[in-house]
Amino acid sequence: MKHRTGKIFVSGGGGAEASKLLDKRFIDSLSHKRVVYVPIASRMDVLGYEANYEWIVDCLTSLTDDFVDISMWLDLNGKTLSDLKKFDAIYFSGGNTYKLLDNIVGSGFKEVLIKYHKEGGVIYGGSAGAIVLGKKINTVSEENDRNYKYEHGLNLLDNYSVICHFNDSFKDKIVKYVETEKSYVLALPEEAGVVFDDNGDKYVFGSKPAYVFRLGLNKQIIINPGSRIS
Repeated sequence: MKHRTGKIFVSGGGGAEASKLLDKRFIDSLSHKRVVYVPIASRMDVLGYEANYEWIVDCLTSLTDDFVDISMWLDLNGKTLSDLKKFDAIYFSGGNTYKLLDNIVGSGFKEVLIKYHKEGGVIYGGSAGAIVLGKKINTVSEENDRNYKYEHGLNLLDNYSVICHFNDSFKDKIVKYVETEKSYVLALPEEAGVVFDDNGDKYVFGSKPAYVFRLGLNKQIIINPGSRIS
């Protein structure tokens, strides 16, 4: 019997309206609606993070009639599996991908997060939050503006690396990346997201398709909303 892990939701990084279909699927999947929100990919002061908190509250509470209990973590140092298991899900929002991964790895939280996922915990990643969950984050190497040393992500997405905010201007860059890295890339427009289900299936949600880039003759595969990624 195949071991069932927690679900993972990854979005293309658009605003609340762009990711509404995926976000609705996310919040409906949570039994107790307890979420810990981690906005530390952003570079801002405490007041800026408070604005982020107001945004996530508005975003998620508008999708359900149930009460949503949202906490915010700005420091991952010392956070344990017991701390994390108090919540149904952890939500990573966007910003600088390298900053976020540096915080996750440098704080020792990477191992906590992987174990949480293996034990059934749900993870949501938007934009930078999605990219760090993939195999490598150098799909956005231009974001490494402070000589961060980590580029291997958590690799929780079936060996896919991820790129968000995708549009046609990205295609040549991604094809070159795939040829260099010998790795698949999951490319998400802002209106697209993917659910990595607890049984190993992967489905596209949103109003636009997702794209898989790979080596071989069929380098770009389009996966329409509602379809399974094989």
